[in-house]
Amino acid sequence: MYFGKFSFSEEEVYSWIAPASAMRFEEQGKVMYLRLNGKMQKAELVRKDQYMITGGEIKFSATQALG
Repeated sequence: MYFGKFSFSEEEVYSWIAPASAMRFEEQGKVMYLRLNGKMQKAELVRKDQYMITGGEIKFSATQALG
C-alpha cells in the first residue's frame, strides 16, 4: 500500500488520513486496519519507505527495513 499527502486515482494509493494509514505507526509484523466497508483487514508490515517528490524529482528518500 502507498500513502500520500494527497489522494490519487490509482488503486492501492491512499490518503494519509485513510484508516489503513494508521499502519505507518505500527511495529513490524502482523497488523490490522479498518477497511472502508467497516471490516477489519489483517496484513503484515514488512517495510516502511518515505520519500518526497517535488516538481517530478525525488528530493528525499529513506527506507526502514523491518525485521
